[in-house]
Amino acid sequence: MEEDENATDPEPCGQNTNTATGNSFETLVQAGTVHGGVHFHAVPAGGSGWLPPHQLPLAPRRFTDRSSELDQLVGRLAERTGTTTIVVLVGPGGIGKTSLAVRFLDRVSASHPDGELYADLALTEDPSPVLDGFLRALDVPPDRIPVEFGQRAADFRSRTRSRSLAILVENASSAAQVRALLPGEGAHLVVVATRYNLTGLAVDGAHVLDVRPLDTEHAVELLRAMAGGTWSPSDEMFAAEIAALCGNLPLALAAAAGHLHRRRSPGRVARELADEQRRLSHLSVQEDLSVRSILDTSYRGLPERSARTLRLLGLHPGPDFDVPAVAALIDTDHYTAQDEVDLLAGASLLQEAPGTDRFRLHDLVRLFAREKTAADPTERDAALDRMFAHYLHAAAAADLALNPERWHVGPVYRESSRLFADYPYDHASALDWFDAELSNLAAIIRSAHAGGRHSTTWQLCETLWAFCTLRRPYGVWIETHERGLVSAQAAGDALGEARMYGALTAAHAGRYEFAEAEDYALRALGLWEANAHALGTAAACEQLSTIRLVQGEPHQAVELLKRAEAIQTDKGSPYGVALIHRYLAEAHARTGDHETSLRLFARSLAYFQDSGDNPYQHSRTLSRMATILLEVDRPEAADSAARSALTQAVRAGAEQQRAEALTLRGRSALAMGDESRARGYLAEALELLVRLLAPQRDEVQRLIESLGPEPSPPQDRRRQ
Repeated sequence: MEEDENATDPEPCGQNTNTATGNSFETLVQAGTVHGGVHFHAVPAGGSGWLPPHQLPLAPRRFTDRSSELDQLVGRLAERTGTTTIVVLVGPGGIGKTSLAVRFLDRVSASHPDGELYADLALTEDPSPVLDGFLRALDVPPDRIPVEFGQRAADFRSRTRSRSLAILVENASSAAQVRALLPGEGAHLVVVATRYNLTGLAVDGAHVLDVRPLDTEHAVELLRAMAGGTWSPSDEMFAAEIAALCGNLPLALAAAAGHLHRRRSPGRVARELADEQRRLSHLSVQEDLSVRSILDTSYRGLPERSARTLRLLGLHPGPDFDVPAVAALIDTDHYTAQDEVDLLAGASLLQEAPGTDRFRLHDLVRLFAREKTAADPTERDAALDRMFAHYLHAAAAADLALNPERWHVGPVYRESSRLFADYPYDHASALDWFDAELSNLAAIIRSAHAGGRHSTTWQLCETLWAFCTLRRPYGVWIETHERGLVSAQAAGDALGEARMYGALTAAHAGRYEFAEAEDYALRALGLWEANAHALGTAAACEQLSTIRLVQGEPHQAVELLKRAEAIQTDKGSPYGVALIHRYLAEAHARTGDHETSLRLFARSLAYFQDSGDNPYQHSRTLSRMATILLEVDRPEAADSAARSALTQAVRAGAEQQRAEALTLRGRSALAMGDESRARGYLAEALELLVRLLAPQRDEVQRLIESLGPEPSPPQDRRRQ
């Protein structure tokens, strides 16, 4: 499709295809006559090397009391009869529901051998993206995850049926949210930690446990453990007073321990907290006031710069953030930002993800910080502008690293030299950055769109182009670009609107939704033509040509591509011309003109070999060329092309391209009479395709079966 990675390649010319209709969530095999030697070895969701997910937060290093609650939970689990057990832990924020849940799940880990999943619904009221994350954790390739919510939920139930998973759900606000995340039939354990009494789950057989504050003895024990150091008898007395003023809530105790870490004595901390006595008197009747009191005290004890940092971090809409994002929010350098997050983490106001350089705010701390920021809208808006600019520039730089030659319409790309200087990504680090930030980028796009920052919204969507092409996260791809389309229209930016139409064309075509893809492509073409944008017109012609090939109209595809070729030639774009030659080569092959096809493939390949900057397109060109070489009975040349395609696919991080290259190596080996080598390549390709749930797996399976049983190794005659 489009002018780069977004094409959906039609089936190789001259090959038979099989079509299965309806919905299936299991492996589908179509075969004619099967002659033995066929074995299927199921693995949980993924392929070889897949491991069950273990997403739970780390068990608390300091955990006290709760023995009664743990005994109740373990006893409830012992009563189940092979069906899903639902446990709801209810209590105010900061009371330690998550710590209790994690400790319980850790104790009964043998009951869920298929792994643990985790979701925090404070970050989204929509369970659909949570299901997307669950399916990814079960090793479902992004391009196989349904977009529509009902289908996504059904897919999750199907893939978890007859298994034993544990699922921890935090911050659910309704029974409906939880039901949407329930797995299929099996001995699953679902634990819900919430501030709300979800009585609606009673019909699902849920066991509700009220989590209450610690008693004074255990609250003091926890405070002492978190604060460390040696205390005098008078300190112990003040510690009991601190615990009482904190309402014996673990989160409030953690914040108080942050004061003690700053070398404040228990007596001084107790006196500071006593100033909040009037507010603390409402502990028994109003939820979270104890937490707000202790956070307010902690906030006032921070240096002004750190207090400002905490305020502004509350504006971040995503699940976590790194130090560069903090630096942008507070308008400082990387080293100062690092000092700030270290100080806040030391004061128990910021949580650090173990083994990473990423941080997150507890949901109550986030709400508290936002309350403080609301008092100064000028400061808030300026910080949001800096945050959006940071993500836009970082994403554009990463996009350029993935495909430096593609054209753009977003104004941010006019600063390419600055982008490369500020964010010096290479291909691998750019992919890693997008992988880590995808959830944040989706949240940033939602926030920018809701806040009326329409230019930022659609430009952020444009930066996702190359990444979405390589990783194919269709749910996020379509969701973000639908918002981008509305924003471009609201901004009156016709070129941005056309760009969004083009991206949605590619996304729907990748899902084989060709009616939607054709509609978007025609809309894009109309806008490009109306605004005399030549490269956009060429891109839309390219996208339509691929759809015409799928529809069995290769001559119309050739005409569209010739128009695109003329534009790219006139614009002096060697990259664009090379891509069009590749697509023209495929179209001519569909008409039966293999000679012209191979000549065009060679011209396209020469460009990608010389540039060396686009391993993905290089691999695609080599693979498609190898297909034609096999059709004209040149297996040695086909194998050479497929071998190079495999190298480039690995370099690009494109697993499906890797499987295609392995399949072509297997076909080439067969054509050269080397059945043993062919079996090896085809088996490796099949393993990848099964893991990706790619439709090509059926064809490769049939090819392997056609070879018959694998010959037994020769026996050693000396043993006879």
